[in-house]
Amino acid sequence: MLRNLMIAVAFGLCAPLAAQAQPQAIGGPTELADGFFRALQTGEAAKAYHDIWIGTFMAKKQPEVDNVASQTTFALKTYGKVLGWELVSEKAITPSFLERVYMVRTEALPLFFRMQFYKPVAKWQVGSLYFTDNYKTVE
Repeated sequence: MLRNLMIAVAFGLCAPLAAQAQPQAIGGPTELADGFFRALQTGEAAKAYHDIWIGTFMAKKQPEVDNVASQTTFALKTYGKVLGWELVSEKAITPSFLERVYMVRTEALPLFFRMQFYKPVAKWQVGSLYFTDNYKTVE
């Protein structure tokens, strides 16, 4: 079974950097997620992670970004091409913090992605992203 992988940003540690970081260039959570999954669908995992974390704390953590992109590439080689994605659930924690779970349909089995979105000022960004092939571990 695919090893679970989690890249999380501790928001408490990032608070001083939030004012310095440029929010992401593209829109809200749906646009961020759709752009990410479109890049995965074309086989560009490194681009997917690079683009979703532009201007965020994770953009400064290139080894971690490279690691999760490599793990995702391996998962897609194992399970096959991305055929599409569906929103499974959304939980608004506060007006500026929400969590979504997506199911990514692949040729073999689904993959599940949990994304935490944060809006420090005016634009949304992804602060945490986790994926697995086991639905029970994503919720």
